[in-house]
Amino acid sequence: MTINDFLFSLVIYNINLVKLHHYIKQSKIIYKAMAISYNPRK
Repeated sequence: MTINDFLFSLVIYNINLVKLHHYIKQSKIIYKAMAISYNPRK
C-alpha cells in the first residue's frame, strides 16, 4: 500500500500534514488533551 492509498483510505488526502504537525507543536494541544483526560480521583 502506498502512502497515497493509505491517505485515501482514511479520507484525509486533502489535509496538509505538515501544517497539521506544525499546529500540534505550536498549540501544545496534546498536553492540553492529556490534562483534560487526567483524573486523579481514579
